[in-house]
Order: sequence, then C-alpha cells, then structure tokens
Amino acid sequence: CCHLKKGPMRRSGITVSENGTISLSTSCFGGNSGDLPGTVFVDDISTLDVNDDNFGSENVGGNGTCNDIFDEGSGLCVPFEADSCLLPAFTFTATPSVAPSQV
Repeated sequence: CCHLKKGPMRRSGITVSENGTISLSTSCFGGNSGDLPGTVFVDDISTLDVNDDNFGSENVGGNGTCNDIFDEGSGLCVPFEADSCLLPAFTFTATPSVAPSQV
C-alpha cells in the first residue's frame, strides 16, 4: 500500500468513519500525531477488516494511550503486527514537516 511520514494531523494519521472499512497491509507509519487515539482511528460504526504486516515508529495518538490502531467500537488498541517496516524505501527521521508524504 503506502507509508505516511511525519506530519501534524488534525484528527489522526488515518481516520475511518461513517460506516467505513479499512484494510491495511505492509504499511509503515512514522512520527504521526493527532487529537484522536491511534495513528489509525476506526470509529464505532466502522470496521478494521485487515491488519497485516504493518509497522509504526514514534507515533503519538491522542492522549498517548494508543499509538497503533484504535478501534472505538471495542475500545481496544490494536497493535501494528510487524517488528520493522517491510518496505525497503521507508526511512524515518524525527524531523518535522508541513504535511504527510505518501509514496
């Protein structure tokens, strides 16, 4: 899929809402922050369908209680599954940028 790098987020790195569905596979998230819990926030009427081989580093979601995937419906923080980024082009440096980049 893609990877998102450093950038202040208004809500979260990815927000799934209004009966949305998300499938994440082999994605890497670095240095994201937002006011909602989770780098990926799934609201209570939306669905996390797939979470395979995703990785996160230095993300801060909401109040810091969940830095991976927050499933509002269950109230659970669902961890990213990979121990490292599986994308060869992913490099993360903790320097701020104006907006997230997508490759």
